[in-house]
Amino acid sequence: MIEDPAPSGPATAPAGRESAGGADPDDQSTRIAVAAARAQAAARSRLRGPEPDRGAPLRYVGLITRAIAFSIDGALIFAVAGLVWVATVLTLNLLHLPSEWEAAVYALEALAFFLWSTGYFVTFWATTGQTPGNRLLQFRVVQEPSHEAGLPPRRAIVRLVGLFLAVLPLGAGLWLVLVSDRRRGFQDIMARTVVIEAPVLSDADRRRIAAQEAGVQP
Repeated sequence: MIEDPAPSGPATAPAGRESAGGADPDDQSTRIAVAAARAQAAARSRLRGPEPDRGAPLRYVGLITRAIAFSIDGALIFAVAGLVWVATVLTLNLLHLPSEWEAAVYALEALAFFLWSTGYFVTFWATTGQTPGNRLLQFRVVQEPSHEAGLPPRRAIVRLVGLFLAVLPLGAGLWLVLVSDRRRGFQDIMARTVVIEAPVLSDADRRRIAAQEAGVQP
């Protein structure tokens, strides 16, 4: 009688059995890193907007579109200031303060209006590059020559000072937009900025751009 030969060694598990009980830690770390990179890129895209496509030609914004956006921003600034002024007047009428105190309150209110109106533009230019008026008309102030959205705070302040100086000589500094090849006004020349179109993107486009910025496939 011929017996079956005994196995020469311990039985081996089928291929892939070892990895069936748990995922590879390296693969998990890679997936977590990719997800974190996508989330960070998406957050940057929502805050500042995507960077312009280097392969696509930039479309610069003209004077009329800028003027309309500035009018919208001015209406918002004066609407908030008007509400504060009305509240101040009603409060002073109720309190019956001495005239000297009332004058001090109005002086503080004027200072608050100056800080509010200047901080409005500087804050938006330094964060997203878009004021509410810019966003409504779909354009953005970007740095030159990198075309990155969001100005350094110092350059945002310089641009605001340049805008004030551009208006003084009968708006001569603004008329430069009409003759400049990149439609730059005096304030843009001072702060080294340009104003480009920034159309609103769909959610799919935002996810694709965020994935590209993170260096992963969407």
